[in-house]
Amino acid sequence: MAYQDANQGGGSTRPGMIDVSSMNIRCSNPQCEKPEITELPFMPKGTNGIYCRTCLPKFKNRN
Repeated sequence: MAYQDANQGGGSTRPGMIDVSSMNIRCSNPQCEKPEITELPFMPKGTNGIYCRTCLPKFKNRN
């Protein structure tokens, strides 16, 4: 139950999502004006190349 461990602080993380609010991650799309990314379905190894839910489909199939 690794996802429960990420939620022990009483946060509002949805099941299957990991709270990354302490990492100060912003969408990698320079034109995105969304606030910082606070939860992801995985633990990132870095903060580069991470897109918000809105921008991800635009960059997903990009070569």
